[in-house]
Amino acid sequence: MPLSALNLNERCLNFALRRASRAVSQLFDQELAVLNLRSTQLNLLIGLDEQKNKSLTEIAAHLVMDRTTLTRNLKPLEKAGLITLIALTDKRVRSYTLTEKGEQILQQAHPLWEASNKQLQSELGAPFMRSMIEQLGHIIQQCRHIM
Repeated sequence: MPLSALNLNERCLNFALRRASRAVSQLFDQELAVLNLRSTQLNLLIGLDEQKNKSLTEIAAHLVMDRTTLTRNLKPLEKAGLITLIALTDKRVRSYTLTEKGEQILQQAHPLWEASNKQLQSELGAPFMRSMIEQLGHIIQQCRHIM
């Protein structure tokens, strides 16, 4: 039987989560477009800001990404002047930090993110949204435990 006949949207968590993720990303992308920024890029900027002076491996783990994908996705942000490569105390370990321009973009993105988040919360309801975020955190922990 072909996979398309299995009704994956109703039976596969991975399929449903990816579809939901793309729908939410599109909503946030609309708001962030004025900054020429995508929600995936905003997530990276936030992750770097949260993980100051951490290695790329640690940042990737925090963002639930593999290191190679993280490095590839950071290149456009570096090219745009939003982040810069830094050396940590161990010279073999690399990391990135936000530039002044990156910090400004992060500040400008905050009210746009807030508007999208409030719009989504208005549609879904605050209790549902809080519960969903908590449940997604649980899914992340369980997947890390399985791997």
